[in-house]
Amino acid sequence: MSTNEESHFNREASAPGGTLKRPSSSWLGVAMLALTAICGLVAHSVQSAGAATGGGHRSATTQAIGAHGSGPVDFSVRLDREAVMDRGDGSVLVELVLRGDDVAPGAVLRTPTDLVVVLDRSGSMEGQAIAHALASTQALIDRLGPDDRFALVSYSSGARVEIPLSNAVGPARAAWAQHVDSIFAGGGTDMSSGLDLAHQLVGDGIRTGRTARVILISDGHANQGDATPQGLQSRARRAVPSEYVLSAVGVGDGFDEILMTSPANAGTGNFYYVSDPSTLSSIFGEELLAARETVARSVAIEMIPGDGVTVVEAAGYPIDQTGGLVTVRPGSLFAGQERRIWLTLAIDESRRRNAEEDIALGSLAVTFRTTQGDSHRVTLDETPTVAVVHDHTDFIAARNAPAYVEQLRSEGLGMLRQKVARAVASGKRDLAAHYISEFEQTNMAELRSLGYAHPESDVAIAAAHELKDEVEKALSPSAPAAAKNRLGKKLSEEALDGRRQGAKR
Repeated sequence: MSTNEESHFNREASAPGGTLKRPSSSWLGVAMLALTAICGLVAHSVQSAGAATGGGHRSATTQAIGAHGSGPVDFSVRLDREAVMDRGDGSVLVELVLRGDDVAPGAVLRTPTDLVVVLDRSGSMEGQAIAHALASTQALIDRLGPDDRFALVSYSSGARVEIPLSNAVGPARAAWAQHVDSIFAGGGTDMSSGLDLAHQLVGDGIRTGRTARVILISDGHANQGDATPQGLQSRARRAVPSEYVLSAVGVGDGFDEILMTSPANAGTGNFYYVSDPSTLSSIFGEELLAARETVARSVAIEMIPGDGVTVVEAAGYPIDQTGGLVTVRPGSLFAGQERRIWLTLAIDESRRRNAEEDIALGSLAVTFRTTQGDSHRVTLDETPTVAVVHDHTDFIAARNAPAYVEQLRSEGLGMLRQKVARAVASGKRDLAAHYISEFEQTNMAELRSLGYAHPESDVAIAAAHELKDEVEKALSPSAPAAAKNRLGKKLSEEALDGRRQGAKR
């Protein structure tokens, strides 16, 4: 939230807001059936008769636009509306679905992998945290094949390479096991130096036929080196041109979730909140399997927006713009993976007011490289467009109710959780409550406008109710500090998982 937004909240926070009763499970089931029926009525095929600016209108469609190209990736897009108001906010939500080809029945995909663990061995890791981290590292080593390569970097007041990147062959494994057992915790937390060393190991580029992944682990606050979220995020973004994936694992309740989500926010990997260090081994295993099953790396969504169109959001991924080209880089795809990413577009008012025909949102394509190094490009079969309407009734008729509800439960709820997580981390209970009430009121009004008779029963609204209860309990004066810490971290993970559906294996 900007300073102006927070100031506005402080002025308006005392305004009364509606209190909603939580729906019963039976009522929720009835309402969901009603929504299904309503969505079926609202969503129907495009009507082409009449130009929008000439008084005609276009009805909503649930049809996705497919794509064509070569390689093991395909994608499609779907709009949450077929028209915008001439004097509205001009927003359009676009769902991109990226899919990696499945492995043939009976076949096994096992791409040789370079895996680097970046381990926090600062003083705060002493005890169960370091013990489980080292045991999980040993278990990970045991799962590697002779064509895999492994490296271990550790950091405390400085950073060092414990195990250089090398093949996981028999003699090496025995030496690695002995070395891992000798590591102990102590000192500060120079996370940036650990990331620098990891990048030196894999940053020169991945060998043909291989894939690479870096797993960062920490249980505390970076307090030495470059300890800023911006500095860590810039280091994480180096993974993009080097085509490796960087995931972050926060252990326990003492780490800084804003800091630890920075690598995931850079777009290449995942964020995990681990309250119990004994679960580290399963996370390591999932990351290894995702790497081994990679079918596309260096995936990039490329868009040349239409006249007057701006890309505002992309599920929290960084948006790079060079000239007229907008690029979003979500990392890699493993076999059978389906990732859903919502783009938020805005069409400026002058473009809408002066439109004489449908507005082209822009060209969309997905580029990637296979593990063999081959470059591919997949493009949409047609350019998505929206009409411009003057009447609010026509605007509502052009809304895609199923798409709106789906984005509300993923992108919308994820964005809410991110804002609430930041408020919780700062101990601002009233601000968190404001975000939740605003989300409820705005989206219930939207659902009503789409013909949803009982919007308070929607899954996303029910989740917001539960979130409100969680915040009140965690930030109550009698609650232990650990409750606030756990909630902020849990919400940070849930937010990214919701906005980036399908990113984790």
